[in-house]
Amino acid sequence: MDDKRVTMSQNAEKVLAPVSGIAISFLSDKPIANAKITILEAANKIIYTDQDGKFGPIYWPVGKPITLQLEKPGSWFTGFRTVQTPTLIVPEKGFNDPNPFNNVTFQVPSNIAVSIMKFGMGITEDPEACHVAATITPPGMTLKNLPQGIADVEVTLTPDCKVKPFYFGIVPWVLKTNPFTRKLKSTSLDGGIAFPNIPEGNYVLTAQKAGMKFTEVRFRARKGVLVNASPPLGPIGT
Repeated sequence: MDDKRVTMSQNAEKVLAPVSGIAISFLSDKPIANAKITILEAANKIIYTDQDGKFGPIYWPVGKPITLQLEKPGSWFTGFRTVQTPTLIVPEKGFNDPNPFNNVTFQVPSNIAVSIMKFGMGITEDPEACHVAATITPPGMTLKNLPQGIADVEVTLTPDCKVKPFYFGIVPWVLKTNPFTRKLKSTSLDGGIAFPNIPEGNYVLTAQKAGMKFTEVRFRARKGVLVNASPPLGPIGT
């Protein structure tokens, strides 16, 4: 694909828009440099994050789906979990806001963070399954905002895979995610949710709260991958 500015060809379907973003470490909020990003709809298209964790812009057809996967392998001490974005439909303006936290975001847990989260949630990971996390937010929230979620929201997956959602609490004095909350029936102000160990397939994640409407999140669950709809890619309420 020719990386040029938004381009109009003779075929209107070939209008391209810029897609860029950033990768940061969950918990530490530090940028993740030199991580490999693959466009799943074009498996031979690979880019890397720079020293500030930023990537792009790449140029993608407006109205077409794009799904990105990030890999940064390493030891239990140094490596990160492979993370995938939801499947995004590229708008005319693209995903290219000058604010690097307001375009395509990868919020990536390290191997250590994954171990802490699994212990807190009380789950055993199935390596043959997929795992999905998301943050339910008001409009305009980014990874810079704390707290960033909407409380008292319930979430569901379609089709129903018989996996119950896990709702993350919030640590009051730092406004960070608390994974040691196994009895919540809806979101806290953290806004974070997870569906661990779901089968492979295509899903729609929806959110519900009386008096509010939410955008939907579509994603492709793949074996061994964590899909993370981090802000602003998760359900947004109005």
